[in-house]
Amino acid sequence: MSDAYDGVSLRWTLTGKKALITDASKGIGLAVANELLSLGAEVIIVARKSQDIDRQLSIW
Repeated sequence: MSDAYDGVSLRWTLTGKKALITDASKGIGLAVANELLSLGAEVIIVARKSQDIDRQLSIW
C-alpha cells in the first residue's frame, strides 16, 4: 500500500499548517512559497511592493 498523495509522501504533507514567507515575489522566497504550497500549506506572502504580490497571486 502506497502512502503517496499527488506524488508526495504523506510524511511530508503540510496540510493544516500555515507559513509566513517574506520577500516571496522572487528568488528563494518564491521557491520556498511554491514548495510549501505544493506540500499543502497555507502560505502568507510578504513583498516590498503590492504589485509584486498581485502579480504572483495572478500566477498561482
